[in-house]
Amino acid sequence: MLPVVRVEFGIGLVILALAAALLLFLRRHKVRRHRKRINIMRHIDTMSGADFERFLAQYFRKQGYCVELTKASGDFGADLILRKGRQRIVVQAKRWTGTVGVSSVQEVVAARHYYKATEAWLITNSTLTRNAEKLAHGTDVRVWARACLLEKLQ
Repeated sequence: MLPVVRVEFGIGLVILALAAALLLFLRRHKVRRHRKRINIMRHIDTMSGADFERFLAQYFRKQGYCVELTKASGDFGADLILRKGRQRIVVQAKRWTGTVGVSSVQEVVAARHYYKATEAWLITNSTLTRNAEKLAHGTDVRVWARACLLEKLQ
C-alpha cells in the first residue's frame, strides 16, 4: 500500500507545481498588460493634438478604414473621416488635460451633417462632463473616453 500512496502523493505534488506555475504565469502576464496600458496612456498624454490625430489615423488604418485627416483649421468639427464599406464616420479627437465639454459634442454633431456621415465619434484621452455625456447620448455620438480608448487600443 505504501508505494501507491507515494505515487498519488507525487502526482499531487506535480499537479500542485503545475497549478502554481500557471498562476505565476498569469500574474506576470496581467502585470505586463497593466504596465503596457499605463505606458500607452502616458505616451498619449504627452502627445500634441495633431500627434493624437495622426496616432488615431494610424490605428484606424490598421483596423481596415480608409482615413482622411482634415485640415487643422476650418475642419467643421471633424479631425478624421473614416470610410469602410457604406460607413462614413466623422471623428473629433480631443487630446485633453481637463474634461471635454458640450462644445466638442456639438462640433462633431455638426460635422456629421456637414460631411454627410453615417456616424459621429468623439475620442479623447480624458473624460466628458456630465452634460457632454448626456448630449452625446441624446445625439447618437459614440464616445471613446479614456477607459474605452485604452480598451480599444489593447
